[in-house]
Amino acid sequence: MINSAKSYHVHELLSPDTRVSYYIPRYQREYAWGKVQWERFFEDIAENAQGYFLGSIICINQTKDTFTPRLELVDGQQRMATLSLLMAALYAALGEQAKTQTLDEDGVVERANLRYCLLSKQSKAQRLELQRQGGNDVDFRVLLGEAGVLPAVVDERADRRRRLWRGYEFFCKKLQGMDAANLLAFLGKVKDAVLVKIEVGNYAEAYTLFESLNNRGLPLTAVDLLKNKLLAQLGEQDEALNAAAQQWEGLLKGLGEDYAMQERFFRHYYNAHSQQLRQQPGMDRLPPLVTRTNLMPAYERLIGKNGQEAKRFLDGLCAAGQHYARLLNPSGDDELAQALVALGHVQGRPSYMLLLPLLERQQELQLKNADVAKLVQRLVGFFVRRNLCDLPSTRDLPRIFMGLLDGIDARNAQRGAALVKELADSLAQAKDVQDDAAFLARLRGPIYEDNVDLARFILCALAEKGMTRETWQDLWARSTKGKEGYVWSIEHIFPQGKAVPDDWVKMMADGDKDRAQALLESHVHKLGNLTLTAYNGNLSNKGFLYKRDLKDEKGNPVGYRNGLHINAELADASGWSAAQIDERTEKLAQQVLAMFPLRGSGEAGKS
Repeated sequence: MINSAKSYHVHELLSPDTRVSYYIPRYQREYAWGKVQWERFFEDIAENAQGYFLGSIICINQTKDTFTPRLELVDGQQRMATLSLLMAALYAALGEQAKTQTLDEDGVVERANLRYCLLSKQSKAQRLELQRQGGNDVDFRVLLGEAGVLPAVVDERADRRRRLWRGYEFFCKKLQGMDAANLLAFLGKVKDAVLVKIEVGNYAEAYTLFESLNNRGLPLTAVDLLKNKLLAQLGEQDEALNAAAQQWEGLLKGLGEDYAMQERFFRHYYNAHSQQLRQQPGMDRLPPLVTRTNLMPAYERLIGKNGQEAKRFLDGLCAAGQHYARLLNPSGDDELAQALVALGHVQGRPSYMLLLPLLERQQELQLKNADVAKLVQRLVGFFVRRNLCDLPSTRDLPRIFMGLLDGIDARNAQRGAALVKELADSLAQAKDVQDDAAFLARLRGPIYEDNVDLARFILCALAEKGMTRETWQDLWARSTKGKEGYVWSIEHIFPQGKAVPDDWVKMMADGDKDRAQALLESHVHKLGNLTLTAYNGNLSNKGFLYKRDLKDEKGNPVGYRNGLHINAELADASGWSAAQIDERTEKLAQQVLAMFPLRGSGEAGKS
């Protein structure tokens, strides 16, 4: 069934010396990866050692001409397309370095070879041909021209708003600021990354293989392997093994069933205690930082070589796990619990690495819950800025938090509120933290398109600001009506969509369809055009007055007169315009800036 299955480095798979090319069938599903996948792809290569495993691809080889094989990609299209976008962005970035004459002779050769990873050296044809769906083939050809890989291509069908362009621009932005040496070092990691290429002879074999690879049950995880290693070191005494197994199950129960969350705990525990762990006898060769790739070998060494060492390590893990569970599942309605809930909503879990040892040492460091709450509130503000501005980068966050932790004992005169202030001030000065001007610029932009999850968090924070105990609404409640998502969802006042409804053309642009379409592209995703409703599906493309005055079957207002503080000016408005969107955007942006300051008191995490 399988013609061949072999692992290749990227520079082998796409070697300039080979003639092989890959194509995605014309009407295959269009390119669908987004910011989350791009970020993960980039950071996985950047954070890990040479030879990082990118995954597998399945190809059908029906080519009779073995000299120039053309393989059909049936699995791995998203991965291969993303790899090509990253290489195109690298080619463009190295081209900028060449213009400033900072690229030496070896660098020029590396860039030339990179070009022939994307093009056939002999025919100059693309090494990867994308599908027609969603204009992918056109967009890819034009962006390769912009990157300099192909001669400049003009095609009116290309659209920079589509995912391929946004992915390319995402990688270009990630590479900005890197000098020639760092670009070439990163290129080396890309070329050394590994893909497994599996070739089959026909569609039936491809389908059978794909099904078998994806229906083998739950894979054995690093967490499972850690458990096995720990128990193996505890010997064969049933009583000790049973007790350890119960401890382990209790640890995982507190962390929850999500494997990603469990793995994150083990990374955070190690990185938060890295300095102390590496100072133990015989542990000086442990890595200063663990990632998913080197987590297992690091923990194997920490578990030790006998039952006593393994038991001591397990006890420490379980004690830390109880504090980590407190971060994951905050209870109560005190200030700390509210702040931790907000930190989870803003996707600030990377900072659990900082908070875990503070909770473990809370008494020693003389930290009251109110002190920890103030630090968590500042972390919420930090992640609002970070997640909107994309800086500091994901790979820099562990080092930022580890740096703050390393300084605690050096500042042993500082305890309690003074320690929290010093940590918060140091956080504000961390590498690449964006200032107010940069933050405001992003708040004034297409925030929904930039980061829909953060847009929702900001809208909820603005709405909660005007609530009292009597008017409280749980804006994070999940739907119980058989559909995924939140009860309260983001509503575009000026409706999003490919075409502007006629009544909105009249309201927004006095009947000028071209102008209305231009306003749709420039204004629809701005903060000022967004709000929250519990009846988004009923509002959709309806007119402004319908949305404003909508009531449910009991006569309760559920449109813009639903009582939310964030809808107050909409409840009294008689129409909607681009000027109103701009004015509301500025007003809300200034409120967000005040709620999440870099320094001083803010309102992050408060209701």
